[in-house]
Amino acid sequence: MRAPRGLRTHPAGAAILLLALLVLALHLAALDWLGSAFQPLAAGRLPEPIYTQLLRPTPPSAVVQRHAAAPVPTLPAPRPAPERAPPPSTTQPAPQPMPMPVGTAIASAPAPEASASPPASAPAATHAAPSDRLSRPGAHASSPSSSALRRSATPLASSSQPVSDASAPVAEAPAWPPSTKLSYTITGYWRGDLHGSGALVWTVDGDHYDATLSGSALISFAYQSTGRIDGDWLAPDRYTERVFTREKSIQFNRASNTLRFSAIPEALPLPPHAQDSASLFLQLANRLTTRPSDFRPGATVTFTVARPSGMTDWTFTVVGMDTVATPAGPLQCWHVVRQATQSNELGAQIWLSPQLQNLPVQIRLQQSADSFLLFTLDHAAQAAPQPSASAP
Repeated sequence: MRAPRGLRTHPAGAAILLLALLVLALHLAALDWLGSAFQPLAAGRLPEPIYTQLLRPTPPSAVVQRHAAAPVPTLPAPRPAPERAPPPSTTQPAPQPMPMPVGTAIASAPAPEASASPPASAPAATHAAPSDRLSRPGAHASSPSSSALRRSATPLASSSQPVSDASAPVAEAPAWPPSTKLSYTITGYWRGDLHGSGALVWTVDGDHYDATLSGSALISFAYQSTGRIDGDWLAPDRYTERVFTREKSIQFNRASNTLRFSAIPEALPLPPHAQDSASLFLQLANRLTTRPSDFRPGATVTFTVARPSGMTDWTFTVVGMDTVATPAGPLQCWHVVRQATQSNELGAQIWLSPQLQNLPVQIRLQQSADSFLLFTLDHAAQAAPQPSASAP
């Protein structure tokens, strides 16, 4: 028995209908994706930076111990000996030349050879040379000025160009680097050997910042600090610490000058220039850039740090200069250590490299005597520097 003509379905019509439904579904999916892509950023979230270059270390020859160089004394030039009156001449005066008529050609005589004896000012130049030898390599023989000596103690931004002579102006490194991503290889120990990867991401947008140290080695973790840049200090607004699925946070309420902890019921007073466990790494790099004289063996640097467990002072002792092996080559670093004062308190060792804009090349977080994580730099990427507010 055959079906009525109206109930029959033409195969070509069914295929066209199916294709039309598929195209409609794809258009709807595309519109949904575009709508989500162009939604405004969440409050407090900075736009994702575009990294335009690999951050390459400055050659060691360009780091002329700027952070440890003491002021070079300039030796005073000796007073020149008083000139003696010439002895009376016993020879007859030479006859005066006869005047020559105008238009007479004069043959050019060869120039006299330079005298072997130095001029009267030569002793001063001779004594100025030792002070120049105390200055950085590549300087001219002239004695450096005090301003040039001060510039030699200022760190430079990462560059592949060697240091030129001392009389040339030295470009100062910015107090805060542009947006940067430091990628690390993680090793460590916790009930067995640990291996993983991590990153320290520093994002800048105007005077707002975001600093996040994250990684994964057996479990994932992230320490994030967001806030504003206040001169040579970071002023965090919020700190979040996530380990696996557990999350704790701190609110820096600057209107009431209080700190509120998710794990502590009472509010605490907000000390000036208080940092957190993520902003501390960039604050240390800034201190080395702006106050390199604070970094010398045996010196200490102290910060007030807010952690989910409460407030504490972190005092770093400068051990000295170490060489850290990285895939980019060996890097000279200032090694600073914060010893834990209690059994289950976090200890930290940080290696800051003047060859890499004073950023942390290696980080060791010590949870207990036999539990630690070691972050070692693998590579670094950086965005183009933002124009200053005074730039046209």
